[in-house]
Amino acid sequence: MPNETRATRYHRSRLQAGAAAFLVSLLVLVACGPVGAGPALAGALAAVLGDSPVAQWAATAAFAAVVLAAVHAASYPFDRHREWTLEGRYGLARLSAGRWLRTHVRGIAARITAGTIVALVVAATWRWCGSAWWIATAAACYLAHLTWTVTAPLLLGAFGGLRPLRRAALAERLGALVRRSGVDVAVREWRGGDETVQAHAALAGLGRTRQILLSDTLVDTLRDDEIEVVVAHEIGHHVHGDVWRAAAWRLIALPLTTGTAAVVMARLGAPAGACPFAPAIAGSWATLPGALPWLPVVAAAGLTAHRVLQPIGLALSRARELRADAYAVRLTGGADAFVTSMRRLAQTNLVDDQPPRLARVLSSHPPVRDRVMAALRQAERGAAAPSAAAGRHG
Repeated sequence: MPNETRATRYHRSRLQAGAAAFLVSLLVLVACGPVGAGPALAGALAAVLGDSPVAQWAATAAFAAVVLAAVHAASYPFDRHREWTLEGRYGLARLSAGRWLRTHVRGIAARITAGTIVALVVAATWRWCGSAWWIATAAACYLAHLTWTVTAPLLLGAFGGLRPLRRAALAERLGALVRRSGVDVAVREWRGGDETVQAHAALAGLGRTRQILLSDTLVDTLRDDEIEVVVAHEIGHHVHGDVWRAAAWRLIALPLTTGTAAVVMARLGAPAGACPFAPAIAGSWATLPGALPWLPVVAAAGLTAHRVLQPIGLALSRARELRADAYAVRLTGGADAFVTSMRRLAQTNLVDDQPPRLARVLSSHPPVRDRVMAALRQAERGAAAPSAAAGRHG
């Protein structure tokens, strides 16, 4: 396709690599299920760990960790292509291969740890909540997500990732903007420029931890008036309660995801109503090899349901972004800085200005052209409103 832009090729390649990683992950989970290698792995764990109650939970954690390690090993080539090869090929990464690999391995270790904890939660809720295990699991995951939302800025600050804005004039300007908006939120700088050239801003935290984070690359890339409108956009998210709106969608999506897993397991003949480790169903360790392989089924069904529901959440996200754009234009009094900031960020982050339909559906933000046009219309309405009022009073 000779007329494709560089950004289009970049994002299409990322989508393809991400889809391949997802499909390979599903295949590995299926291969570790009841009709695959799962029973043999569970039997080996039973032989090594014994049959004590503590050993049963240790086997659950070990089984989950081994399966997740296999998933990440299988998807590694696609993850590397997406996160390293493409980023370097298109000039977006600043990491050496060795440093990227170390960062990637740490990320995998964190994801395996989190996945293992989720597997233990599934086992515990299945044992203690019977057929309502999927509701209890969704509730536990939701609470964990809220906890992460609250603590993430604190952790980032504790590990040296956040700092006050370096430029006093910019800090004063943004402080005046925050006061003009009538909200109470801090603006801080996030250090990530040694890893990527991409520029980002985000509203992070909840309650007392709420703050606006600007990447150092954004501070170095945009003019002060452009940074001001970006911060106004994030203030718009705060004013509209968008963090809570996103949390409300998760409150719907999580039970649908775990409920789908419960239905799939029931249709496939999994033990129902209690965990396979419960004394009423599995009084001895000998039944464990037939129980643990259902954990990959939960994961595969949950991941698939999540992908099916994802476009709904992304559509809601795009609507929130447009509302925050309109608020930023109103708060800053014009669209010029907004338009130039969007175009500059699109160039810096290699954003596709006119993405294909599938890319639009799978994006959390509207296309840049749509955002620019909506901002210009908002500015026109803002300019027309005083004129109309003057005409009525004249």
